[in-house]
Parts: sequence; C-alpha cells; structure tokens
Amino acid sequence: MLDPLPPGRLPEIPPSAPRTTSPFGRWLDARLLAMPAVRSFRNRYRAAREDCYRLLRARTGAGRLD
Repeated sequence: MLDPLPPGRLPEIPPSAPRTTSPFGRWLDARLLAMPAVRSFRNRYRAAREDCYRLLRARTGAGRLD
C-alpha cells in the first residue's frame, strides 16, 4: 500500500522502477513498466506536469514550487 500523502500534496504516478520485494513481483513490475503504453503515459504525464509548473512560475513569479 502506498503511503498517505501529506496535506497539500498532489498524488504522483508510481516510479518507473519495480517496487515489490519478491522476485516474481519485480519481474512482473519490470515487464509492465516497460510496455510502450505505460512509457507513453508516463512521458505525457511528465510533459503536462512540467507545462503546469512553467505556467505557474510565469504567473506567480515564484522561483520554486513545492
């Protein structure tokens, strides 16, 4: 189970590395994460996140957004 988010934090998609402890779970995670559709989704998510950060920085003049 994933850790609960602190107040004010947005959820993030899971990391692109296997997180399980069993050998079969690591193997299965690696295979699923290597699928083209999963990689494409992750790339689109990251691009959209960066665009949102850039927009917010431009609108607020803030140096860093956390």
